[in-house]
Amino acid sequence: MVVLLALVGGALSGLLLFDHHGVGAAGTAVEAMCGTSEQSGCDTVSTSRYSSIGNTSVAAIGLVFYGSVVLLASLAL
Repeated sequence: MVVLLALVGGALSGLLLFDHHGVGAAGTAVEAMCGTSEQSGCDTVSTSRYSSIGNTSVAAIGLVFYGSVVLLASLAL
């Protein structure tokens, strides 16, 4: 169960990472999840100054974290 949840988290982090860097297909997928209205806030969050730490996107940190969880949980099986 942990591996499955970490895979889902990693997929979402990867999607948000692509959206953060402006990859077109990822933007379409994020709009499908968040909605296209201005009140959804997804664009505001992904372009805010809090969306990265230094030059590293928070989504990239999440991708590394979830990848580590998948690896460690798989080794524990």
